[in-house]
Amino acid sequence: MVKPIWFYETKRSYPIRTRWTELPTIQCADDAKTLICILTTGVNMDDAIWAAYSWSFHLGEKYSIQIIVDGSIDHSKSDAAKKIIRGLKIGKGNQFENIRSKHLKRFSKAHPLGFKACSILSESTKRNLIYSDSDVLVFSKPQEMIDNLENGHPCYNQEESPPSDHHLLGALGALNYDIARKLNSGLMCFPQGCLDIEEAERIISHWDIDNQSWFTEMSLFACLLG
Repeated sequence: MVKPIWFYETKRSYPIRTRWTELPTIQCADDAKTLICILTTGVNMDDAIWAAYSWSFHLGEKYSIQIIVDGSIDHSKSDAAKKIIRGLKIGKGNQFENIRSKHLKRFSKAHPLGFKACSILSESTKRNLIYSDSDVLVFSKPQEMIDNLENGHPCYNQEESPPSDHHLLGALGALNYDIARKLNSGLMCFPQGCLDIEEAERIISHWDIDNQSWFTEMSLFACLLG
């Protein structure tokens, strides 16, 4: 499976990446009705902390923030981040909570971004959810996302020609899915319960483990939100 160019960009060394330790203390809500969820790997924890701080700066007083780590957690870094962003939660999450579907579980274990997809599906059953990749920084209050959540509408970042899993979409072609063709899954928001877990299971049952695409989870959400 060919890795996209942004994968290699995450490996570049930028000195500012580790300077979040110099940021002033900030507060986020402890148990709000909306969760801002940032997914990362242990390697990219610094990026995720910057992302969490930017979200907290604009929305933290009324929104909870959680970093979910796919992989090992540097507990000294985690503890330091939680001292700077008070109320921040960092952990591995439970991507199978409220998900008992065999095909989603297989996808979570066998695909590099299966953990991401199942974590989002699981968290969306508990409360309103804003999902952010770890390389997303917030420079102003995301009012459009807030308005959509308050009105019970999901929304997502868009790009003109996002990549997709052609094998999965081809297998689903006969089922006449409407697809959110401009969806980019790096930034999405969902009112609680708007994602149909059973439908996600039906979609991902058509995933072919022998024809892996890096963008299967993006095509999954494009089908769910179409």
